[in-house]
Amino acid sequence: LTNTGDTLTLKQRMDHHLTTSISTIAVAAKYRNEITINFEQAFKKGAQKPKGQYLNYIIKDTDEQERLIDLCRLLDMHQIKYKQVSSKQKMYGYNYQTGNTESFEANEGDLLITAVQPRSVMVQALFDPQTILTDSVSYDITAWALPYAFGLESYATSEKISAYKPAEIYKNEIQKLNDEYAYLVKWNSLNDARFLAQMHQMSIRVRKTNKEFEQNETTFGAGSLVITSADNKNTPNLVQKIERVAKATSTVIYSTKSGWSDRGFDLGSDKVGVLKKPKVAILSGEGVSAYSFGELWFYFEQQLNYPLGVIDIGDFSQIPLDNYNVFILPEGNYRQLSDDDYIKLKSWINKGGKLIAVGSAVGQLYKKKIFKTKDNKKKKEKKKTVTIRYDEVARNSVMDRIGGAIYKTKLDNSHPLGYGFPNYYFSLKISRSHYAQVENAWNVATIEADAMSVGFTGYRLKEKLKETSVCAVKNQGQGSIVLLMDNPLFRGFWYNGQFLFSNALFMVD
Repeated sequence: LTNTGDTLTLKQRMDHHLTTSISTIAVAAKYRNEITINFEQAFKKGAQKPKGQYLNYIIKDTDEQERLIDLCRLLDMHQIKYKQVSSKQKMYGYNYQTGNTESFEANEGDLLITAVQPRSVMVQALFDPQTILTDSVSYDITAWALPYAFGLESYATSEKISAYKPAEIYKNEIQKLNDEYAYLVKWNSLNDARFLAQMHQMSIRVRKTNKEFEQNETTFGAGSLVITSADNKNTPNLVQKIERVAKATSTVIYSTKSGWSDRGFDLGSDKVGVLKKPKVAILSGEGVSAYSFGELWFYFEQQLNYPLGVIDIGDFSQIPLDNYNVFILPEGNYRQLSDDDYIKLKSWINKGGKLIAVGSAVGQLYKKKIFKTKDNKKKKEKKKTVTIRYDEVARNSVMDRIGGAIYKTKLDNSHPLGYGFPNYYFSLKISRSHYAQVENAWNVATIEADAMSVGFTGYRLKEKLKETSVCAVKNQGQGSIVLLMDNPLFRGFWYNGQFLFSNALFMVD
């Protein structure tokens, strides 16, 4: 039923789409010569003299090689060319990490994506740090730059790169391993999560570290994976299985002949605990956001290749949760869940279950007082009566809106939810919902008062977002509740968000 009172059927909508498609094809056929010429000219102009403030984008060559691999594969899919810097060069440009324009050093091996190529417009659309808005009244996200999405140290510059070479970023070769004491994996990319998911699928016991250590002159951060031969003595062909999965997931494996470390703790210490295999279920049905459910389904099926049980909200009261140790609430409105359902959920958590709430699902738990927030001790401002014109209502409302902006959050990377990250995380904030810091919980990522942001946020909302929590973990009984205030899987493109969710799934106890 439309807002005019008319009935619009599915058949009518299909007929409209068919008519539009045929009309578009007919017009394209009529003006085929002009369209072909314009299409060709667009690519030629980009390769000769691209528009825009920045011409080159430098992605630093760091230990996070697997993230670079995934980024390059995305560029390959879209036929975007890239090279590598061939010698050290002092440059000046925009620092994505600080939001400042400053001097930096481009080193040999750094990834170079130049806008001087046929797909110039697409390069600038994907990499420009700030989106140019012609109007703040926007219906969609206003920031999406890939360096933020992938969490890579990056710079944008208008200066010419004097020395570069063809890129040699990834080689998907089988790593030949010998029978050793243990096999180690650094935990810092989605590929590592894919590797761990397959280890769990094959019932290979994996441990994680909770502190940094050094082994054979290589530093391993908190969250690094440890697979010992002793833990898996009953697993046939262990080495071959590790090799095969490492190749499939482009994961780098380090082997060691001893449990003694060069620095930090030894591999036999209590700082290396066994990871629990997640048995995961997700809520579906009436009130659950189809978008959020689809994003989670895609993450498990396409990214991790990991099993996921689905529980319809109408059957929740009858389904025994004891078959699972992880339960996910996608975004949505759970009016169908009764008080008894929430009591059942809390009882399951107390017995050792892990609940992960995404986006607006956090608000549902807040309303049911599953968690409380601290007083932010800010004085309430007196509301002033402001008279505005009727035709300015929509524009005035943007002061309290956010158009999908990126916020740099302060991250406690000593907590399992922050493993593999630096001490900050760029969060894609798509909702104006915000929460003061959660009481009796680890507020792992928070927006500081002077937080850097990219994209549009209404000035009144920007004030309200200061000193708020972006993700938190609350221990309850023997279990835990993971609160992800910003949906990290939004549209499935926020790579760093997928890795953050991997921490919630695998690393948080």
